Amino acid sequence: MMQQPAMANPVCEQRSADRWQVFSARSDNRVANVARSALIAFVGLAALAALPACSPPAPSDPSAVRADSPDDTDADAEPAEARAAAPASYDAQLIWLASEADAVSQAQAERRPVLMHFDSQWCADCKRMKLETFGDPRVRELAARFVAVRIDATDDEDPEVNAILQKYTVINVPTLILLDSKGHEQRRITELVGPDTFLQEINRVR
Repeated sequence: MMQQPAMANPVCEQRSADRWQVFSARSDNRVANVARSALIAFVGLAALAALPACSPPAPSDPSAVRADSPDDTDADAEPAEARAAAPASYDAQLIWLASEADAVSQAQAERRPVLMHFDSQWCADCKRMKLETFGDPRVRELAARFVAVRIDATDDEDPEVNAILQKYTVINVPTLILLDSKGHEQRRITELVGPDTFLQEINRVR
């Protein structure tokens, strides 16, 4: 007895066709993505290849002579001249020594006048003079020709300090004594003075 051929199931055939379409669509998308990535990479490499080659800058040679024009050379030289002509700093203008003996010795060797400032830590007028008088730019500039010494008389029972106070007959602070270039006392100030008055006093001493 012959068997009849099995009848095709239309539902199964439709499902198979649908699965094949989905698979084909996914495959097409994957191929398209791969092709797109390859194209982008190719374009990027081509752009890099078109850029000019860059080489590191050559190290500068300090001994090399610049081939500048005369105008450029003068322009560079002007700031250096301006810096050289600029006034010195405070410490370079007015240096305070702490030893009376060193100050007198230096003044004699350099034939310069001496500025002695007797002060103390508890003296309010002394602090004002440091801030207002000696803080004035004019004073710092003009007093630079003096050999300056600041003597701290806070501990007047110290034998060394007491000896200097007696040597110059200092009985209160602030006291400023101006010696000329020969070591002779010319001016003595025993109170708080402002920058204008102090400038007048130092201008009288040579």
